[in-house]
Parts: sequence; structure tokens; C-alpha cells
Amino acid sequence: GLGNGLIYHGGGVQNLVDTYTSDFTSGQDGWAAYSATSSTITTNQTIDGSSGWLKMVYGNAQTNESGITKSFGWATSEGDTITWEFKIHIVDGGGDWDPEGDSDSVATKITFPETSGAVPNLALDTTHSRSGTTIREAAAADQFMRIIFDVADDLPQAGATFYVKDFVVKWYS
Repeated sequence: GLGNGLIYHGGGVQNLVDTYTSDFTSGQDGWAAYSATSSTITTNQTIDGSSGWLKMVYGNAQTNESGITKSFGWATSEGDTITWEFKIHIVDGGGDWDPEGDSDSVATKITFPETSGAVPNLALDTTHSRSGTTIREAAAADQFMRIIFDVADDLPQAGATFYVKDFVVKWYS
């Protein structure tokens, strides 16, 4: 099981190869803006009484997908398994995530090379715990993870703000 670094996938057992856990107390820990214009990232932020968050603020309205990205430097193979978990908090900001003005939740995509994760709609001003499993459909020379906002009705506007923390990403092969 997961407790001993093994998982079962496909026709066999996979061993834990590497684990990434985030630490935003002293820096960005390799995370960067992805396709975002005029954005600011700050670290070791506190929200809802909890510290150690990475905060991203958009300086202007986005017209295409954008978010954050992290390269793990892992050369994964087809069939490898990536498990992930993290927390995200999207600040309402009075329409900063709502260019169409219908006050809905925000679609949030988690992606890896050649894969597209689920696009859950996340309520604003709430801390969400997200987790999932991705099976590599092809080899990737550099495994990365992205958290993207790409639905037209949810593209970040000037001042749009979100926080992330407590990433645990595991690679099994």
C-alpha cells in the first residue's frame, strides 16, 4: 500500500521513486507564474490563521489560460503514476474571477505533460483540499505540474488572488 512506498497499477506493483513536498516559508520553492501577464508571487503568507502559503496576485485581466507551474526534474516513463495533493484558496475580491458577472465558482485545472486533470469548480473564499492520481500516457523528459485557470468565464481579472500550500507529489514507477 501507500504507506510502504508501493502502489498497484496496471499489471504490477510500482515503487516510490521520489516525493516533493512544498515549503513556501523561505521562497517560491521552484513555483513560477505560467502564461500570466503582470502577476506577483509572494511567499510565507497567512490566510485564515494558517501560515506558509504561496500567494499569486494578477496585475491585469488575463485573456488566455494562466496560473502557476513547477518543474520537478523527473524523467517519467509511460505508465508511471503521479499522485498529488495540495490546498488552494481563491479570494473572491468582488468579481476578480468573474468577467461575465454571474457570480459563479471558479473552474481550476490541474495538468501534467500530455494529461489534463479534472476541472472542478471551486467556491470562492474557501480553502479546498485537492488530490488525484495521474497515469503517464507517454514519457516526459521533465515532469511538471500546473494549476491553471482557463475557462473564459473564470479568467482572472486585475487583482484576482489565490493561495496554495501543502503540496505532496509522489512519483511511482
